[in-house]
Amino acid sequence: MRQDIIIYNNTELYRITTDEFVYAKASGNYTEIFLTHPDKDKGDMQKATLTVTLQLGKVAVLIAGQLLHSMSPIARLGNSYILNMDYVFHIKPREHQLVLRDWSGRTYFLTGLPEEPLRKLKSALVARMAREEEDVTAEGEKIE
Repeated sequence: MRQDIIIYNNTELYRITTDEFVYAKASGNYTEIFLTHPDKDKGDMQKATLTVTLQLGKVAVLIAGQLLHSMSPIARLGNSYILNMDYVFHIKPREHQLVLRDWSGRTYFLTGLPEEPLRKLKSALVARMAREEEDVTAEGEKIE
């Protein structure tokens, strides 16, 4: 489900959607936010990067305060990343790698990640899929 996220500090405000948000990465006192969005002129997806003068933890608090429901696709991954679980393509905990893929097929490679958060991400995605399957089954039973 598409939701708006507003990220702001004393001097700036950005309004993005969960569909556009691919991931955010800590960079000292800054956070780099990687986005994908449609280019109406070219008819395809373009990527963009925003750099905001907020630490990743503060960005995580802003996002969590706006996306309160349990099915939010946005999740924290360790101390350095926030990511959109809808874009997870391949998790390789032993190799310390995560591959994200946006709707246009563009890939984002995150390397050097701690193994334990990747294992937890894998478990969270499996649990999320199980909940979604239960919801679909329950809706199907109601219709019959």
